[in-house]
Amino acid sequence: MDTRKIDLHVHSTHSDGARSVKEIAVVAKKDGIAAIALTDHDTVGGVAEAEREFKGQGIELIPGVELSTGYKGFRIDILGLFIDPESAEFAKLIGVLTGRRERRAETMAKGLAGLGFDIGFADVKVQQTGDVIGKPHVVKALLSKETNIARIKADMRTAGIEPSQPAIREFVFSAYLSRGKRAHVSDEQQLDPKMAIDAIHSAGGIAVIAHPCSEDYEISEDVFRELVRFGMDGVEMWGGAKSFDSLKWLRDISDELGLLKTEGSDYHGYGHNDHLGFHDVERTRPIRYEVMERLRDGMAARKE
Repeated sequence: MDTRKIDLHVHSTHSDGARSVKEIAVVAKKDGIAAIALTDHDTVGGVAEAEREFKGQGIELIPGVELSTGYKGFRIDILGLFIDPESAEFAKLIGVLTGRRERRAETMAKGLAGLGFDIGFADVKVQQTGDVIGKPHVVKALLSKETNIARIKADMRTAGIEPSQPAIREFVFSAYLSRGKRAHVSDEQQLDPKMAIDAIHSAGGIAVIAHPCSEDYEISEDVFRELVRFGMDGVEMWGGAKSFDSLKWLRDISDELGLLKTEGSDYHGYGHNDHLGFHDVERTRPIRYEVMERLRDGMAARKE
């Protein structure tokens, strides 16, 4: 058995990750990671850089992406692995998604300003270091001003929460930006999952349902089966599964439908997503290279 570690779900500063591609390469080398799929949200802008940086550290790169979609009321993230980042058709889709993200972030900033915070879209743009803009950049902009932090701490105390530094960021998400809160913005014209799957296939990749058993992305069995009919190739195992029962359900239905299986940490470089090459924050369940070997064997068998 090959016991080297891998991670097939990793984000960098090209989307909403906290670490640059170069920093990820250094961390991966230090932690003994043999292969990484760079899967930034709605962009492949970091792939060329990753090819250089990962090669320099002796790390295998799987070009990837994570596309945000919605279907029948469910939020569905779809990973594209082994894609061609130079695909013209795929580039068209990325352009559409980038525009949608810009408009959503601007509306979030306006919503927070409507709550009395000192924030504008220009503040959010300053925080954008990569190719796409998202909710984390809005939060960074909000927390870049002391007056906003003072107001947030006051709201936390009112809610009975001690305003420690790690808790402030989470409070912003949950108290102002989450579903049902006054500054929440629904995804504008969510991308249809079949369109995402077709785009990934057009770029030569495989389409994988990301974290389908996690609390925020849990989907019904009917929708799961529909995604497979749309052409979904695989499923991300573990991926924040709420329980071993949900994981068993995922494994059983994947076996029934003949799906490929991938594994990744959804690494972002901060908080509960800072365990590169492991399924869990405690780092007790490593993601082994044998996952990659089984995945490649399965992909080869599908082509026969």
